[in-house]
Amino acid sequence: MIRAKVAALDATIAASVRILYGGSVKASNARELFAMADIDGGLVGGASLKAEEFAQICAAAADYSEYRRHELGSNAGVVFHVLLAASIIGWC
Repeated sequence: MIRAKVAALDATIAASVRILYGGSVKASNARELFAMADIDGGLVGGASLKAEEFAQICAAAADYSEYRRHELGSNAGVVFHVLLAASIIGWC
C-alpha cells in the first residue's frame, strides 16, 4: 500500500524505498514478516537483548535477503534496525 502510493508519484523511487515493519520483530514473527512482499525489514526491540532470539531474527533476515537476490532478482536485502531504548532505560 505504501509502495503503491509512492509508485503513483515515481516508480523508480518506489522501487528503492525500504519499508520497515514498525512493530517489534521477534523470532516468532520474523520469517512471516520478512516473507511479505512490501516489508523490507523491521525494528528489533527487546528481542535484541536475547542472544538466541536475536540470532534467529538475523538468520531469517539473511534467508530472505538471499531469496530476494536470487529468486526475485533484487539487490535489496532485508534490513532491520535495533532499538536500544530497552537497554538504555534499564541503565537509568
